[in-house]
Amino acid sequence: MRKNTGNALTNNKNIHICALCGSDVNCFLPYAISEKAIALGERYHIIGSDVRNFSCPKCYSTDRERHLFFYFNALNIWDSINDQANILHIAPERLLSALILDRKPANYIMGDLFPENSPIKGVMKVDITKTLFNDNSFDIIIANHILEHVPDDVSAMREIYRILKKDGIAILQTPYSPKLDETYEDDSIVSDIDREEHFGQNDHVRIYSERDLFNKLTAVGFILDIHKSSEFFTKADARKYGFNHEEDLILCLK
Repeated sequence: MRKNTGNALTNNKNIHICALCGSDVNCFLPYAISEKAIALGERYHIIGSDVRNFSCPKCYSTDRERHLFFYFNALNIWDSINDQANILHIAPERLLSALILDRKPANYIMGDLFPENSPIKGVMKVDITKTLFNDNSFDIIIANHILEHVPDDVSAMREIYRILKKDGIAILQTPYSPKLDETYEDDSIVSDIDREEHFGQNDHVRIYSERDLFNKLTAVGFILDIHKSSEFFTKADARKYGFNHEEDLILCLK
């Protein structure tokens, strides 16, 4: 790694390492989708999760969870997660949530549209397109790989902007294709099989084009502060620690 990313790093080049549980592993496990869906992602060069090196076999952390951990280290975002911080975490990842809770933020709300399906206790029902939170409520909002699941994505973006404090940050990692001129979506595609065939996952409702995703975010008011993964991590780092070297950090500022 090119910047200090904490105690998770090691110089052993012969193994993979999960930064979240500290385990040395022979490999990371692939995401449970079909080869056809994987081929779709490769055809459109969708930049998101590394579906072939997705989860840790010991703690089941995901690649996007591990990547955020390293980004938070590299950009000192952990320093902002403190006893003064108000944080909203949509569809919270189990191990990332534990690290946030360890820092004892003033207010940490974990939300999900279907909290009964969450493996984490204490998750409340939150519809990110229409929440009950006041304007300017949160210093940090994390919605990691969420927008591709939301039919009314613009409403979700507007709502996140509304409830984010001025000078706050929203972390809105979202898969997108740099090859597409326009976002591919079709409201008539509703079955699990058809969604996996067209969008790569049975719970995805679109494939964003890079231009369209960024234009939508700026149109609701966000200022984009995009940090290139290559600024901090080498391809060898990504292979060893299990994340997509091409997935840049999309920080949305208000």
